[in-house]
Amino acid sequence: MKNNNYQWLINNSAIPLEELKKEIDLPFPILEILFKRGYQTKETIEKFLEPKAKDLYSPFLLPDMEKACERIKAAINKKEKILIFGDYDVDGITATAILLNTLKKIGADVNFYIPHREKEGYGLSDTAILYAKSHGYKLLITVDCGTTDYPQIEFAKKLKLDVIVCDHHEVQKELKSAFAFINPKRKDSNYPFRELAGAGVAFKLSWALLQIFNLKKEDLIENLDLVALGTVSDIVPLVNENRILAKLGLNYLNKRKRLGLKYLLQEAGLKNKEITSYDITFLIAPRLNASGRITHAEKAVRLLLTENEKEAEELAKELEKDNKKRQLLEERILNEAYKIIETEKKGDLPIVLLGKEGWHEGVIGICASKIAEKIYRPTILFNLKERYAKGSGRSIPNFPLFEVIKANAQLLKKFGGHKYACGLLLNKKDLKTFEEQLINYCEKNFSKDIYQRKIYIDCELNLKAINFELLNYLKKFEPFGMENPVPIFLTKNLEIVGFPRVISERHLKFRVRENKRAKEVYEVIAFDCSSAILNLEIGKENYLNLIYTFGEDSFFGKKRIVLFAKDFTTNVAENKN
Repeated sequence: MKNNNYQWLINNSAIPLEELKKEIDLPFPILEILFKRGYQTKETIEKFLEPKAKDLYSPFLLPDMEKACERIKAAINKKEKILIFGDYDVDGITATAILLNTLKKIGADVNFYIPHREKEGYGLSDTAILYAKSHGYKLLITVDCGTTDYPQIEFAKKLKLDVIVCDHHEVQKELKSAFAFINPKRKDSNYPFRELAGAGVAFKLSWALLQIFNLKKEDLIENLDLVALGTVSDIVPLVNENRILAKLGLNYLNKRKRLGLKYLLQEAGLKNKEITSYDITFLIAPRLNASGRITHAEKAVRLLLTENEKEAEELAKELEKDNKKRQLLEERILNEAYKIIETEKKGDLPIVLLGKEGWHEGVIGICASKIAEKIYRPTILFNLKERYAKGSGRSIPNFPLFEVIKANAQLLKKFGGHKYACGLLLNKKDLKTFEEQLINYCEKNFSKDIYQRKIYIDCELNLKAINFELLNYLKKFEPFGMENPVPIFLTKNLEIVGFPRVISERHLKFRVRENKRAKEVYEVIAFDCSSAILNLEIGKENYLNLIYTFGEDSFFGKKRIVLFAKDFTTNVAENKN
């Protein structure tokens, strides 16, 4: 019996653990995991476990950084008005707040503008440019957007409005009309790390400005919580510089110094809890995103900036209401989407495109992500309007969705995104043809193996090796995310002790040990696996092979370790022979 349709993958290559342990005294499982993930020397291991600010790269290595700073300095000296234009997701919201905080500290006359998702859409708009011009702004700085807004930036230039683009999205062609173009993904960039989030690039610009204006480092440090929120929520690789920024930012976030976040954490049920990357991804980011999806993201920016207790409390409650509305919309769209998939038999296609009138543009991205995870196919959802189809897509591991869209962009009016996510716009009448193009392209360029769910096992472990010391070292791997997942373990030939039971109608709980002589007995929780209870046998040695993570739980005030099953198999055939 196999519980889930995963292909189990483990790297069994020889590892010089004894030699490595002489250099750095860590538990063998920790050394094995780190070595397999590419941290193979004392120096790289120490940098991973204890990220330091001194290992961040100079902001002036980014292209056009010096030019951008000089233009901002000139604007301040001439008392010119500066407008920050930010995207409406968490990365854009936090990037906006970071740069606004910094520009105010150095004496700029500055304000911000977040577009309305449905009325203006993604990216710099003519509406925003005309707003800036009519309100006397001389300098416009885009954060977490702008890289593909060629006509809009050309329009701003004609109106004698300088534009500095501060972004991290994939570069399709040179952006000649911008006064300065800060993006680590520029083809001519020599920056050592190209995967910064939008908040990370905004932080770099802030750092450079604070350095030029000789402000103290505390003025930079106080923005680290915002960098962590933007970086973790934007699903960028949490390695290299992103890991340093996210780790330091998570530490600062847990100090709860930002008034708005203090009240938002309370609404999310995190008042007295240590905040982790999981909390950012599943509890904090959805609430910050909700305003941009349902009403207007300006509220989220104000929440991050306010120093007024009453305003912070009111805004946090408004975001909570928006989030509940988002959840209801999401549930409806998901139900309708799954019905289309079933009716039109789309689940086995190499890429899934779904569209319907009235699907809320603020919610289709997150719905696409959930559908992609459930059916394990790259998925693009569209809101169908009278003339246009506006879509948002999410991918599966190792499927380069943005590159696939880029290679089939002939029918698109506009598109952008990252490796595993995209936004796009096309004429509604072209949607069927576009779908056929993508399906044909995927069938020609990708093998069926890419659609096989895989689970990568970090380490094979005996249960007796599990203890709180090992768990505390695993906590140092935080923050978890892309390219730094929660470590996954395999233990073979376990025995089920006592009777398994179903909890909360959907989940399965049971206890395991390695054999009848073993002292260690651990509780296992298998989420969404209640149906497997009918197939499990108790009291059989060498019976269960378990893939799991583990964490701590409190039972009547006493801490204990619990295993969280990712998948399991039973050795039924071997037992019958």
